[in-house]
Amino acid sequence: MGPIASSLTLAAIVLLPAALADWPPQLPGTAALASIVVLGVICTAVGLSVFFQLIIEAGPNRASVITYVNPVVAVIFGIVVLSEQLGVMSLLGLLMILGGSWLAMMGSPHRSDTHA
Repeated sequence: MGPIASSLTLAAIVLLPAALADWPPQLPGTAALASIVVLGVICTAVGLSVFFQLIIEAGPNRASVITYVNPVVAVIFGIVVLSEQLGVMSLLGLLMILGGSWLAMMGSPHRSDTHA
């Protein structure tokens, strides 16, 4: 947790001058502020906690494969929420992502298997 907390703190310090240089003339509305809080707490804090638990349970190699699934989720949400069309190239790309993820998982044993 130390390296992650350090990197998030460093990122906040690096971004602070840009935020101060472009300070808004008035405070954003409560909906915008609530959105920022929800994104910070749920998407960052809870998301990282769940990811760290995944690393503990599945091991770092298998846990990193989840990042390859993001485009699959994005395409599915695009189709369902935005009524986008699924093209041949998108389908081919999704199949390649899933195939690559499956191949990556084949070579990395579960964390508990390596300590048995």
